[in-house]
Amino acid sequence: MEDSITKKKYQHYVPKFYLRLFSNDKKSIGAYILKKQKYIPNASIKGIGGSDYFYGKDGIIEDWFSELEGEWSVILNNIVKKNQLNISTEDYIFLLMFIYLSDARSKNSANMLNKFINELAITTINMDKKQNIKHSYKEKLASFDNPSIYPIQAMQDIVPILLDLKMVLIINNTSNQFITSDCLVAKYNQFLLEKGYKRGYAYGTCGIECFVPISPKHCICLYDSDIYQSKKKSNIIIIKDYKEINKLNKLFLYNSDENIFLIILWEEIG
Repeated sequence: MEDSITKKKYQHYVPKFYLRLFSNDKKSIGAYILKKQKYIPNASIKGIGGSDYFYGKDGIIEDWFSELEGEWSVILNNIVKKNQLNISTEDYIFLLMFIYLSDARSKNSANMLNKFINELAITTINMDKKQNIKHSYKEKLASFDNPSIYPIQAMQDIVPILLDLKMVLIINNTSNQFITSDCLVAKYNQFLLEKGYKRGYAYGTCGIECFVPISPKHCICLYDSDIYQSKKKSNIIIIKDYKEINKLNKLFLYNSDENIFLIILWEEIG
């Protein structure tokens, strides 16, 4: 009983099955805590990538994710073992759900939503002051108790958008390993950046690219095939240049929030 209560209280936004894909013993993983600048070589997978009552105390969202993670675990493990993306249509939809929900459920996503609500509240209060509008409530910052729920609820609207993107599997054929972080999905937009735009990371944006490392040697990529053309018809990209792997690792590093996860300390990323 005590163990089940503990599990309900500490709720993961980085799935345990996902972290095991980067673990040697399936129980622990190398974790670098950015704020403390501290590296923990054998951090327990049970105790990282989550926080107390992240989805609320009723356990409904947590239980829903537990069911989904059973499906996702089988799909990702098969991709890693077989080095291929030949999956059924149903599994493909589950994989798109995994990608979107991994982004939506991240702590960084929750913090950004609360930051937006705070800024909106401050702006509204300041505008009302100028108009001499008085409120009965105390003027304080607004926030949601469980902000991650709102982007999670948008899944049905976003997954059809992801169907318009092409998916490829990047296989890392170098001695360097892919790292990952507490923000699994790293979004990029080379097309807009080259045109001088600093924004453009929504899933439906022209030129969007999404990278999700799923093991030290594998990374899933979704991209706008109307913008980026490939001469290869295969959905597999093999990278043999460690410099290209380092570029992706930099992207994963910049995309992280509080923690970076890895099996071993990778060499200088250049």
